[in-house]
Amino acid sequence: MGGGLAKILGKYKSKQALSLSGPGMNTFHSLWKYGGSSEFFDLTSIDIVPDLDLVPRVDISGGTVFRLLCLNTTFNCHSKELSLCESMIMCRNPNAKEYCRNIAKISDEDYDMLFNAGNFNA
Repeated sequence: MGGGLAKILGKYKSKQALSLSGPGMNTFHSLWKYGGSSEFFDLTSIDIVPDLDLVPRVDISGGTVFRLLCLNTTFNCHSKELSLCESMIMCRNPNAKEYCRNIAKISDEDYDMLFNAGNFNA
């Protein structure tokens, strides 16, 4: 719910919004599109979407969408800790392994798999 509200308020206040596992906003986007400016919504709405998370599939996302693999079950894919862990891995944050192990509670094997998934030089 927070991600959807962030996108609505971002549009209303003409500010950029970042949504972590937020619902799609195509319905609201259509209302703004036919009522005026939809281009700003397209440029300012950013969604981080784990593949198996059901919440972002409530509607179609507008704007930029960053996909995450999410190795967990469907219900655990809505976890902000897991999403932040994978985002840290993708950005090669030097603290990612410690965060993922201690906060997101993923195994070293899963960490290595996610780390190597983005390593095209291997």
